[in-house]
Amino acid sequence: MIQLLRPHGRYLQERGIELPSGNGTGQIHGGGTHQNHTNGVNYDQLAKTLISPDASTPTDLANAVFLVHEMSTPANMDLLIEKSPAYGIGIDPDPDPTPADSHAQNYIDQQTP
Repeated sequence: MIQLLRPHGRYLQERGIELPSGNGTGQIHGGGTHQNHTNGVNYDQLAKTLISPDASTPTDLANAVFLVHEMSTPANMDLLIEKSPAYGIGIDPDPDPTPADSHAQNYIDQQTP
């Protein structure tokens, strides 16, 4: 998920969200009121920002978040994992990816020329 968000780092930073440094392949998961998880992401502020887009929200970010969210069910994750090799899509070898992580990676792979 971080890799999906990284191109919009400036937009997120303007809203008080700092993405962790590194290669950007980490997962963002958790819930509740995790102000600062092990990677330092303010999940409450991130959630507020992503669920309340406004005129300044980058269209491609809003579209990506919407598509990943809509596809992030266990059944769709299983289908993605099953069908991905036939389309040359690699799934992160993370031993326990969330449906959102898998679909975010698929979305990113589809956007890369």
